[in-house]
Amino acid sequence: MINEKIIVQMKSLFQRFWWLGLVVLILIIVVVLLISQGNKKVGPSQKSSIPKASSQSANNKSGSKLPACGSKMVFFTTLPVKSEDYGSLIPLGNLNPTGHVFPTDHIYLFSKNTPDNGQASEALSKPLYSPGDMWIMDVSTSEDLGSGITDYSIGYQPCEEFRGKFGHVGRLSAKLTAQLEKIANKKCDEYSTGGSKYRACRYDQLKIVVKAGEELGTVFNGRSAALDIWATDYRIKKLEFAKPSRWREDLFYNACPANYFVSSIKNEMLGRFSDYDGNKRTIEPVCGTIEVDIKGTAKGYWFTLDHTPNSMEDKNMALANDNKNPLKQAFSMGNSGEAKGFKSGVYFFTPTESGNVNRDFATVKPDSSVYCYETTDSPSGATHGVGQVSVLYLSLINGETIRVEKVNKTTCGSGPWTLANYVEFVR
Repeated sequence: MINEKIIVQMKSLFQRFWWLGLVVLILIIVVVLLISQGNKKVGPSQKSSIPKASSQSANNKSGSKLPACGSKMVFFTTLPVKSEDYGSLIPLGNLNPTGHVFPTDHIYLFSKNTPDNGQASEALSKPLYSPGDMWIMDVSTSEDLGSGITDYSIGYQPCEEFRGKFGHVGRLSAKLTAQLEKIANKKCDEYSTGGSKYRACRYDQLKIVVKAGEELGTVFNGRSAALDIWATDYRIKKLEFAKPSRWREDLFYNACPANYFVSSIKNEMLGRFSDYDGNKRTIEPVCGTIEVDIKGTAKGYWFTLDHTPNSMEDKNMALANDNKNPLKQAFSMGNSGEAKGFKSGVYFFTPTESGNVNRDFATVKPDSSVYCYETTDSPSGATHGVGQVSVLYLSLINGETIRVEKVNKTTCGSGPWTLANYVEFVR
């Protein structure tokens, strides 16, 4: 048996130093927790190069939190360009390779007096107004290194979960210019697209209050006779893409800018969506869409094998409906096929629901059948090239691989057809 004197001494020590044991226990628990955190594996969402959709990291680049949008859907009470100063609007999803091989994620608001060549000029210059009470969060410059012409984009937010942007702003207001001059550290890079080289600089440490109707600068006097308008709403249902890992997070929430204006302005804008000849779009959604992928079919976005998240669109291909007349479909071809005689451009046709000629992209399945298309370079067949005919072959090898070829014919004939000098793309 243990001596009673020893037991008494042990009890006395425990009573005096009980806290020491508690400290040791806490330290052991902390070490175990740190080890378990360090051994946790990184899941796909953490490794992905696509930024996660959080209001702080994705919406608000300045780090200054804005009021929540809540359920509010009307933010804007003023047209960015007066009614009498603009003509037609071009819907989301415009095709204009090589810079816009993929359907555009913005609408275009054209000068009322846009020349046939689409060139901007000081003679066309009109004021750009803030459409609502909001904050200017960032401004970017874009210089065409060939022509030396610089214009601007303006990123704005009326609240936390909604983000808009104007592109091809010719000049900034004195108020915005003064704010930019205060920023010493700007982020610049150079890139090439559409056959031109550009230098872009971004000022993203801004939070400038502007009111509805306040002048922000001028339009139609930069590099384009159109104002580009974007809208991103992180509250709407996410758009679907065949391969989500290829896309930036903001594109899943691409929205129609017209939907966020008061009803009178919204209706005016929806009534002006048309083609370059003024033929109005009436098929819903009138504002267009970039949600064109249909998984397991030929329809949608296609990429070259060497495409990376940082690549431009120029080398890729889109198979989609025309954004101005959705009854037409089109091959939007980048420059990767030019070595094989497949020039960059948009090739239009009227889709059919059966057979192997002009078959609707959405019904072309991955069975390696070869389909033939009789296309023109004009959606109307009467203007913009007077319907230059091109014959194209297409074969969907599997759900992830497609092949296309341009052949020296003016009609498909009866087939069957085989591919010999094709260009290959993947999802």
